[in-house]
Parts: sequence; structure tokens; C-alpha cells
Amino acid sequence: KPETYNDLLTFLDNPNPNVAYMAINSLGRRGDKSAIKIIYTKIERSYYWYFQMYAYQALRNLGWKQKKLN
Repeated sequence: KPETYNDLLTFLDNPNPNVAYMAINSLGRRGDKSAIKIIYTKIERSYYWYFQMYAYQALRNLGWKQKKLN
């Protein structure tokens, strides 16, 4: 449902890592490309590799592509 978008954003900062993992996964599955910037910011600030993995998968699901290195 569209009204759950803000709930998912709130769950990204949940102290329970499993809740945050599922929220980031759900954002990726929704298909809303406006979440790319938010997910990208969260991935940079996270110390949990598992969260980073879910975030990367969510970004890929939304069509994000990593830039080539020089």
C-alpha cells in the first residue's frame, strides 16, 4: 500500500537489525525509484555488512547501477 512507505522509512532506523533488513528489502521490492537516494545514504552509514547486502540488492531491484571505476 502506498501509505506504508513512510512506515518503511521509519523502520530503517529500528534498533532491531532484522526489522531494518526487512524494511530495506521491502523498499527495493516496491519499485519506487525515489527510494534510491535514501537507500544509498543508509548503505554508506551502516556498519552491518548484512544490511549493506540487503541495501545493495534493493538498489539493484530499483534499477540502480554502480558507476565504473576509472
